[in-house]
Amino acid sequence: MGAVEAALGAHLAHEDVQDAEVDADVESSSTNKGDTDLEESAADRSSNAEVNHENNNVANDDADDDNNAKAQERKEAEGEDREEDQDGEPFTDPVLLFIHGLGVTGTFIWRKQIDILTQEYGMRVIAVDLRGHGASVPLAYHVDTLYELVEDCIAVLDDAKVKKAVWCGSGLGSRIALRAGLAFPDRTAALVLLGSQARAATWGEVAVNSILCTFAQQCGFNMVRNVLERQLITAEFETSHPEESTAFRENVNAQDPEAILAMVTPLNKRSDISEELQDLDIPTLILHGEMDRIISYTDAKAMADTLPDTEIVVLSGVGHLLSLEAPRDVAEEIHGFVDARLISS
Repeated sequence: MGAVEAALGAHLAHEDVQDAEVDADVESSSTNKGDTDLEESAADRSSNAEVNHENNNVANDDADDDNNAKAQERKEAEGEDREEDQDGEPFTDPVLLFIHGLGVTGTFIWRKQIDILTQEYGMRVIAVDLRGHGASVPLAYHVDTLYELVEDCIAVLDDAKVKKAVWCGSGLGSRIALRAGLAFPDRTAALVLLGSQARAATWGEVAVNSILCTFAQQCGFNMVRNVLERQLITAEFETSHPEESTAFRENVNAQDPEAILAMVTPLNKRSDISEELQDLDIPTLILHGEMDRIISYTDAKAMADTLPDTEIVVLSGVGHLLSLEAPRDVAEEIHGFVDARLISS
């Protein structure tokens, strides 16, 4: 499978994507170490066999090459270009690409959806850590546009040999997913957008973001973290789920402040893409939190009305962090949407 092990239910961690400086995480039921041990053991047996049966091995290798070439020819003739797991079985389609929001990691904010969708529904999932976040390499934080982050994600798909994915984005990740649909429609099977909008940043948003960045650089990042956390976590959720709220804060605190601040620039520079979305004929699911203090329902509904093939679901009693506050609801909405639009249709 190349640099990325892409088995169903496999966990992919700490893989460097050199071109995009992004790591992908895929849930796994087996460890890399186990795979390595098996490979080394197989290699030892193969080496011993070569000592005693060199001529036979050469003949077998040639036969295997011929068989593999013929199998590939058959696949191409039948129009098949699907990846296979380690047992040669096709992966369950489609692949879900999870993209996190500002200040957290993909394997944290999406972890419960990953568990449900892989373990209960056998779906294949890739969770991206954006530049400087989580397991991603700490290089080249500076980003001018959201399209640069789209290209990072495309590099992850390329490395995993995934030609088309369902782009699932939360917050910042949803803005990346939208632009992926515009820039790479051939790589986009569908879109799932949590806490999203299509309009440009307002003057007020740009001013507040700029002030917070300046304050963080001069006085430290702790206050900015507190502001971010208060905006993202509802008081109701903090009271009812103290352990989850604490885990969220710990995840934010573990991220490099410079990486978080670097993401403010493309957010401030984002343009209004509403007009472009009118031609984006890709199945889209919009999930909106009733108590979202960052994205208004008006903005979410306006985007839904613009997109040609969209459904919008409002989750009651939920804020901006839908995947954290309503994990089962979000997972079931994603599965139902993907199953209806891409699998059963």
